[in-house]
Amino acid sequence: MFETLLTLLGKASMTSNYYDQIRTICQQIEILKWLLTPIQFTPITHFDPKVHRVDQKAKLYLQQASLDVQSMITIEVAADGNCLYNSIIYLSGNTLSTPSELRVRSLIELVKDENFYHNRFAHIVGPVNEAIKNIARNFSFSELYEIAALSNVLKCNIQSVYPTIAYRSDLNIMNNTFEHAQCSIASETICLFWTHTESEIEARRSNAGNWSPNHFVPLLLPSDNSQSQNHLRQSKISGSASTPTKATTKNNTLTQVRLPEFNADDNEMQPFQVPSTVITTTNEITTPRTKRRLRLAETCTSFESTIVEQKRMQARERMAAKRVAATSERALLTPDEAQQQRATIREINAARRAALTPKEIEQQRSLAVDRSMAKRATATPIEAEEQRVLARERTATRRAARVSEEAKQQQTVAYKTTRLQKTVKQKQTVMKRKPNQDANVDWPKPVDMDCKVNCLKNFIQHMSMDSLAESVCGICNIRRYKRELRHVPLSEIPSIELLKIHPDLHNIIPKIQEINSFNSNDSNVQSSTNNQSFTCINGMFFYEAGLYKTVDRKKRSMIHCDVCMECWSALTKEKIPKFSATNKLWVGDIPKQLQGLTIPEQKLTALYRHNSCIVKLQSPFHSTSTAQSALKGNCISFPQDVINITTTLPLELDDLCDSLKIIFVGSRMPQRSQLKHILTVRKKKIYDALQWLNQNNPLYRYITISQSTIDKLPDDDVPESRGKKVIYDFVI
Repeated sequence: MFETLLTLLGKASMTSNYYDQIRTICQQIEILKWLLTPIQFTPITHFDPKVHRVDQKAKLYLQQASLDVQSMITIEVAADGNCLYNSIIYLSGNTLSTPSELRVRSLIELVKDENFYHNRFAHIVGPVNEAIKNIARNFSFSELYEIAALSNVLKCNIQSVYPTIAYRSDLNIMNNTFEHAQCSIASETICLFWTHTESEIEARRSNAGNWSPNHFVPLLLPSDNSQSQNHLRQSKISGSASTPTKATTKNNTLTQVRLPEFNADDNEMQPFQVPSTVITTTNEITTPRTKRRLRLAETCTSFESTIVEQKRMQARERMAAKRVAATSERALLTPDEAQQQRATIREINAARRAALTPKEIEQQRSLAVDRSMAKRATATPIEAEEQRVLARERTATRRAARVSEEAKQQQTVAYKTTRLQKTVKQKQTVMKRKPNQDANVDWPKPVDMDCKVNCLKNFIQHMSMDSLAESVCGICNIRRYKRELRHVPLSEIPSIELLKIHPDLHNIIPKIQEINSFNSNDSNVQSSTNNQSFTCINGMFFYEAGLYKTVDRKKRSMIHCDVCMECWSALTKEKIPKFSATNKLWVGDIPKQLQGLTIPEQKLTALYRHNSCIVKLQSPFHSTSTAQSALKGNCISFPQDVINITTTLPLELDDLCDSLKIIFVGSRMPQRSQLKHILTVRKKKIYDALQWLNQNNPLYRYITISQSTIDKLPDDDVPESRGKKVIYDFVI
C-alpha cells in the first residue's frame, strides 16, 4: 500500500505545481486512520555479532567523531538511497516496516507541521518545499528534515552524529539530539551516523577535493558496555542546568534526587569553576533560599566537571590502548606492508591539509608554536639537550636527502642532454643520405583492376535512380530520399492516435470536415473525389503524397505510409511530430491561380506595397554557357509611412515602373527571351489571381478589379508604360 502511495507522490513531484499536489495527497492519506496507526518502536541498543555486521568504512569515519560515541559500533545497512530508513528498520528489528512506509510518514509529518520545520531548519539546509519534493522520490538521499520528522513519527529521540571532516560552525546542528514533540525523561534515544560509502581519499577525488556524506548507519553499544547505555539514556539529565528529578510510584509526585559531591584533585585544573564574584555574593547574602540555590548550582557545576573529567580519562585510556595495539600490529607487519601503511597515512594527512582553509592553517601553526614553547618551558636541561640533538639529526637527514635528490636531478638532465645530441646527429645523418635514396625511389604501382571495378560499382550504385529517388513524408510533408524513409502500413505506426485532428484545425484547413466525415465511413478506402493534398483516415491527418495503396497476398487492400526519421522518433517517444499538421503547423496548398507569379505580377496584384525596393541580381558565373539557373544578390528595403490603402487593382503601369526597377549587371546585355522569364506580365494570369483573391481572401473582398487597367497589360510580354518607362536597366 505504501509503495503505491509513494509512487503517486513521486509522480506528483515531477509536475510544475508539485507542492500543492503533494500536500493534497498527504492530507488525503492523513484521513485514513486505519492506515496510519502509531508505530510501536522499541529500539535495539546493543550489538549482537550473530545478527549484525560491522561497517568497516564507517568505523574509520567514526574515529573522527566526538569522543563519547567512538566506542560504539557501526552497523552495515544497504546503501540504496533509503539508508536512513533502513537504519531505523535495523534498530527496530521489525521486518514488517518498509522504507516506503517511513518515507511516506515522514512526508506527512513535514507537510503537517511545515511552519515549525521551516523556521527551525530553512536557514541551514534550505526551504522545506524543496526537501518535500526530494523526499517524495524513492531512493533519494535523506537530510536533516527527515531526521527531525522521524523523531516525531517514531516518538523517539534521535542523536545525529557527524564526523569532524571539513568541519564548520554551521555544521554544529548535525551533532545534535532531535527530541520529539512529546519528549519525556523516559524517552528512548537512538544514534545515527553520517558517513560515506567510499574512503575519504576516494570521496574527495570524485568530488573536486570536497567531502560530503552520502550514507547513514546506525550506532549500537558493545554487548558488554552497560555504562555507555546508561550514559546515553541520562544524557538529557546530566546536561540540564537544574537538579534532576525522578518519578515515584508512592505518591506520583516529582522528588529531587540527591547527588554526591566530587572534589577534583589539587594538581589538576578544574574546567568549570565557580566565579569569585558568586562566592563574594554568597557571603554577603543572608537569605536561606538564595544560599540554597547557590549550593545547588555549585553541586551541578561540580557534577558536570566530574563527568567531563571522566570522559577525558576514558579518552586517554582508549588512545593508550590503541597505541599499544598499533605497536603490536606494526611489529607483525612486513617492510612492504609497513611502507604501504605509511603511504596511506601520508595520503590521509595530505587530504586533511588540502581541505583546510587559510584561517584554519594559521590557527594550527599558532597552536603548534604554543605547544613547542610549552614543552621547552617545562623541559629539564637534559631533555632540552636531547631535543636539540634530535633536531640537529633531523636537519642533517633532510640535507642529505636534498643532496641526493639534486644529484639524481643532475644525472637525469645529463642523460636527457646526451639523448638529445644523439637524436640530432641521427637526423643529420638521415638528411645527408636522403638525396641518394630519392634517386632509387620506384614509381607507384598501377591501381588494381578489382579496385577500379569496385569503385565504379559503388559510384553507379550510389548514383542510380533508386538511390536518388525521393518521396514525401505522409505526416509532415517533407521531401526526403526514399532510403531515409520508413515504408510501413498505417497499423504499424506507433502512437498513431497522436495524429488525430485538433479541433482548431477545422477552422483553418478548408474542407477538412467533409473529408473527415467521408473517410471515416471506410478507413481502407480513400476518397476518389478528394482533390486536396491531404486526407483523413479514422480522424487522423495524412498527406496524400506520402500514402500508397497496395494489395497483400490475400488480395486485401492496405495503405502504406512513408514516415521520415524525425516523425518516427517522435511517435516512438509518444510525442506529436514537430512539423505535422496535428501540431497546428499548417501552411496550406498554393492555389493554381497564384502559382508561378513573376515579380511584376506580384507587385500589380499586391494590396500593400513598399515605396521603393532595390534588388541587385548577378550571375555567379562568368560565362552564360556554363551558368546554372541560379542568382545571388542583396535586397534593401526602406520603411515608409502607410498613407493610403489600395482600393482598385491591378496597379497602373506608370506606378509599377516608378516603384520597381531591376538593374542587370554583366558583361553583355541579356536577350529578350531571358528577360521574359523574370519580367513577363500575363493579362489573364493577373485577372484569375485577382478573382481568386476577391473570393477567398477577406482583405480583397472590397477591392474593385479595374478591367480597363487589365486591358492595358500585355498578354505575355515585358510591360512598358506610355511614357516609355521600363522596369529594367543594364550596366555593362
